[in-house]
Amino acid sequence: MARFFCGNVRIGQVTLDETEAHHLIHVLRLRIGDAVEVMDGRGTVGEGIVAATGRKSAAVDVQRVRQAAARRTARLVLAASIPKGPRLDALITQCTELGADHIALTLFERTVKQPGGRTFMDRCGKMAISAAKQCGRPFLPVLSGPKTLADTLEGLIAEYAEAKILFGRCDQAAPAFGDLAVGNADVIAFVGPEGGMTADEERHLEQRNAVGVRIAENTLRVETAAMAFCAICTAHR
Repeated sequence: MARFFCGNVRIGQVTLDETEAHHLIHVLRLRIGDAVEVMDGRGTVGEGIVAATGRKSAAVDVQRVRQAAARRTARLVLAASIPKGPRLDALITQCTELGADHIALTLFERTVKQPGGRTFMDRCGKMAISAAKQCGRPFLPVLSGPKTLADTLEGLIAEYAEAKILFGRCDQAAPAFGDLAVGNADVIAFVGPEGGMTADEERHLEQRNAVGVRIAENTLRVETAAMAFCAICTAHR
């Protein structure tokens, strides 16, 4: 069943925004009476039918609503360097599909300069919405940043006080990530930029009890390492 994003899901008729209406009318070519779902990204999903369509507008008659419970344990927080162009798209999309609960875009010393501001984060939010609709998850990941490593670390520690903090380390002597037992603890996973973190950055993380781990035998791109962290964490919760 096709699913659409709507900020206000409730019993009765709800109106989709222009982007979602375009997808319903011109991409999927749905008609009045077709069954659909709407989701608000905060755990509420409604089932109903297309009630009205216009050239740039669409409304859904929501007949049933269900509310998913928010995760309180074993949350995955991904603090990743920002890769360039379509590789950022892949990171946001795939990590949303894999179940990341929070994606904190982080500026390391070797992070390639990226555009910031509201437009940049709005675009990231749209990619997360699209991925959540496609994979069927009722909650959108929290998106934050871009912030420096120091600011990201302190902010996440304040928000997830009991979390285990890990970071990817390009060192065959480092413990394998898959061998670590994290149980039901929240995990904050830092993924550095191309070229790796600096020695000062690794020391800064270790001073806050972060553990450097080996994700794979090979050197991974930022988005690949981020996906690996997500896949391993979410498979065991």
